[in-house]
Amino acid sequence: MPFYRDHVYPHLVGMLGNPKPVQRIRQQLVPLAQGKVLEIGVGPGVNFVHYDPAKVSKVYALEPNPGMIPRAEQQGRRTLDIEFLDLPENAFLSRTPA
Repeated sequence: MPFYRDHVYPHLVGMLGNPKPVQRIRQQLVPLAQGKVLEIGVGPGVNFVHYDPAKVSKVYALEPNPGMIPRAEQQGRRTLDIEFLDLPENAFLSRTPA
């Protein structure tokens, strides 16, 4: 599954994950953020371009899929201070009771 998770899924999300109606909502809401921001599930980083660097001092980016992080890092190369947070291995896998 790592090949799908790290290569196929990020490509699909990059192509299909930002339809026009969702894009319009991003353009309206994300610029309202201010201060320090925690973005959970940054995906390929499509929100990064909408943050106002004059209002946002830092973005903490959390993404459970390691295949998405290189794409998000590319999007984050602007004037924003973005820190990608690490997750413990298998943090989102369901656990069975002992």
